[in-house]
Amino acid sequence: MLPLRFTVLLSACFVPTHLASFSGRGQYEYGSDVHARFQKRQGYRPPIVTGLPSVDGHLPSRREIRELEKDEDLWNLFLLALSWMQYTDQDVWSSWYKIAGIHGAPGQTWGGVEAIPGNDNIGYCHHVSILFPTWHRPYLALYEQNLYDIVQYIASLYPPEKQEHFGKVAKSFRLPYWDWAATPPNGTGVLPLSMGGDPNIAVSGPNGVQTIANPLFSYTFKPFNASIFPEMPVSSLKPACKHNEAWIPTDNNGTYDSIEALHDSIHTLGGGAFGHLSIIQYSAFDPLFLLHHVNVDRIFAMWQVLYNDSYVVPMPAIYPSHTSAAGQIQDKETALTPFFFENDTFWTSDMVRDHEVFGYTYPEVSTKNRVEVVASINRLYTHYSPATIAMAHQWRQSRGYGNTAVTDNSHSRWDAYRRSLRLPINAVFDGEDYYEWIANVRVKKDALNDSFIIHLFLGNAPGDPSTWHRGMCLRYAASDSSAAFAFVNDPALKAVMKEQKGRA
Repeated sequence: MLPLRFTVLLSACFVPTHLASFSGRGQYEYGSDVHARFQKRQGYRPPIVTGLPSVDGHLPSRREIRELEKDEDLWNLFLLALSWMQYTDQDVWSSWYKIAGIHGAPGQTWGGVEAIPGNDNIGYCHHVSILFPTWHRPYLALYEQNLYDIVQYIASLYPPEKQEHFGKVAKSFRLPYWDWAATPPNGTGVLPLSMGGDPNIAVSGPNGVQTIANPLFSYTFKPFNASIFPEMPVSSLKPACKHNEAWIPTDNNGTYDSIEALHDSIHTLGGGAFGHLSIIQYSAFDPLFLLHHVNVDRIFAMWQVLYNDSYVVPMPAIYPSHTSAAGQIQDKETALTPFFFENDTFWTSDMVRDHEVFGYTYPEVSTKNRVEVVASINRLYTHYSPATIAMAHQWRQSRGYGNTAVTDNSHSRWDAYRRSLRLPINAVFDGEDYYEWIANVRVKKDALNDSFIIHLFLGNAPGDPSTWHRGMCLRYAASDSSAAFAFVNDPALKAVMKEQKGRA
């Protein structure tokens, strides 16, 4: 199972979608000015983060987004609430702009929690910090609490004969997560089409079925103020914002066909220049950020069940935040600002150790039984190690099994390129034996003041650098730099394996 150190690193492996310059159909039309009434009811001061109530004595689970999509009524309420939040005036504390802005850029004070001297332009999030997973727990709870309130209000707008039904459905709302490591259904991509397929989406609401701008596809600043994003000029946003597939080659077959997309491309390009989810200070504006981090919290919750005796230990902060200085010792009693537990008290890591304090659970950890969590992990993930994923297609073909994961319409440019590489599967599958290597590389991430890649060779390095890229495992840095470790095969690899096998 993942150690906590890896869980924290994994949480930063973002998949780049985009800060949007695209404007779709717009928001849902309810037929009256319901937004103003809701804002008046909600209040004008950021709330205490309380968590959500149980339903009939049970805590609803946060569900994988594909599962939530099957629940048509709750799915529509979620889309409507997400769109509502994104179209809320940017000056309102509960807007997408304000809550996303807590994380990084534009480094503005939220909820009256002022910055320490010199840190005015830094977000509240803790990166390269022991507090990373625990800080995001109340942050996600704030998103969830805000969306929950909107969902309840939208449910009350239905005609009287439908209000009881939708009111009951609304009470079970919890944030969904995107499990990018799970096997997608046959013939579908790792990224669900609801998230990356169309900039517009049809939703059913209190005023009938309407087509709106897909709130999962992108976020549009209303308006975009370049003065508070000095490091990200508008001109650099537009190329990646025009479509939701800038992180892969843009052609008519741009949706990946299988889980191979996850390891072959997403972790590789996530720290590159193709999208803005890979840029920490801007990442929270991307709708995918929310779904990604809910999944990270789920991973953290599973880790906690497996390693219940280990938790936050005192460590110095590597980077500053809005309210903390680099080098400051952080522990389980450190305030997780700007999230209030009471009017003058903040949540701490000790207080959020049990995720259920915020009124949710996950399917894999609902019983908090270690044996059941291990079984869930093995059931969901053991078929897709880095080596087996990269080699799976050729291995199936070599054994005459065919390829059940690839459909007739799944020939994307990347998939064709990947197949053209003809990875040396015999170097991994040698008869009935299986080999897999792990290399731990320790580097100073900021040494070059830019992203960089470390190539590891078994044998001599090929003379042509263009042949070096065979597969990567991204190491996403918490600063503006990132490093990736590229595992490269060459003709000497099989000889090395034969020698190792002989020694065994």
